[in-house]
Amino acid sequence: MIPSAFQTRGLLRNLNVLAVGAGLASVTGAIFSLIFSSGSDAVRLGISTTLPTLVLGMVWAMLLRWRKTVGASALRWGWLASIPLAALNGGLAAVGLFWNGNTSLLEAVGMGVLLGSTIGAIFWVPGLIATLVCFGIPLAWGQRLAAKGLAGEERGELLVGAVSALVGILGVLIAAVAPPPHFFDPSEAWGLSAVRVLIEAVGAVAALAGGAAALVSLLRAERRRTFVRNVEAGTVPGYRVEESHEGKVLIRVNAQMPGYRVADFHEEVYALDEAGEAKRALQIPPRGS
Repeated sequence: MIPSAFQTRGLLRNLNVLAVGAGLASVTGAIFSLIFSSGSDAVRLGISTTLPTLVLGMVWAMLLRWRKTVGASALRWGWLASIPLAALNGGLAAVGLFWNGNTSLLEAVGMGVLLGSTIGAIFWVPGLIATLVCFGIPLAWGQRLAAKGLAGEERGELLVGAVSALVGILGVLIAAVAPPPHFFDPSEAWGLSAVRVLIEAVGAVAALAGGAAALVSLLRAERRRTFVRNVEAGTVPGYRVEESHEGKVLIRVNAQMPGYRVADFHEEVYALDEAGEAKRALQIPPRGS
């Protein structure tokens, strides 16, 4: 059986989807809870920015991996979806401004989504640009590497995980050192503490998930290199590495029972580069030797 390091990368992708969403949420919540000078505003804004950004950030990270393009162009639908998602995020964040005890939740959601996604563009447009710079560029670079094969994709995931972890740590630091609002009622202390804990917890999730994705990427790459080296050294039964006109190929050998006319079958399972890194899986039917 081919080693798991050559198989699905679902764990890496899922870790980074979580890391991107949590990293965005922690920084956004920390910054917006600092913008307003009232303690009650800081509490509402901290909650109404952190939680929607966590969910929509994960949705965005998943959509960016969607390969479907707009017509015959190179523009992917996932990237185009960044604009309405950012507008929706701005609208949901604005709910915290209107849900102040004088309006119902339904009214606050209506006004928040309407005004936050339109007039609120003064906030979410710069936020979208910053997001695309911090996360979009690493994700795009990772997708370009993914086109070169398994090893490239994992290098891209490593970068995305590292960036997400750093952003999560930044969110934790902002929340930890943030001074209390100027207009601070001591009765609001519990709310401010709860929001700070929420932001720090989400930031910690980003740091852990992103760090885990980076570590898994490194470990999987090393496991593959070790496996290929051992195959080339002849210490792994059932496999061998051969040269082809496109480079090295990892081959699985299936020995047959004695008495069969064909001694064994071999199946090309992975194309390798000169360094022994996995490029792509080969779907070639077994052939007799």
